[in-house]
Formats: sequence, structure tokens, C-alpha cells
Amino acid sequence: KACDRIDVFIGDTTILEKKVGVHHVNQVQALPDGGGTDMGHIIETVDAMRRYKNIVVISDGYTGWPAQPAHARVIYFPFGDFTLEGVPEWIKIA
Repeated sequence: KACDRIDVFIGDTTILEKKVGVHHVNQVQALPDGGGTDMGHIIETVDAMRRYKNIVVISDGYTGWPAQPAHARVIYFPFGDFTLEGVPEWIKIA
């Protein structure tokens, strides 16, 4: 447990849902699974809030990525049948 809460952003090409102050896994029952993800836009939108020190991305990696480094540290957790192709060097791969 690194903090007392996390905020979860669920999206594809835009942020579709935001869950603020998640304390327990039961607060995030199911995440939509689909295509057309644009992590570039989502990371840039979340990073523009400038209150986050870390942004954790869980994705298969078949997505666009931000062209410029984020202010927050970005950590990518590959999931499922994933790819590392196109991940910018400034994003840490876990």
C-alpha cells in the first residue's frame, strides 16, 4: 500500500469514467474491454491536472503514446497479449 487512495481513469480515446479516492478493489468491479485506445490523449489529459506524481497505465500497448514526456512519472504495466512497440523511452515498463 503506497498511499491511502488512488484515482482510476477508465477510457478508450477519451476518459469515460473517473473513480476518485479508491480505497478498496471492490470499488472497481469491472473495467470495459475494447479497442481504439489512445493512451497518448488519456495520459496527456490526466497529466494536465498536474496533481499526480505517478500515472500507472495498464494496457495491451496497442495504442498511441504521448509525443512529449509527462510531468508525472509514467509506469506501463503490459497486460494480456501485449506489445512494447512504440512505448516512449521515458515511460517505465514494469
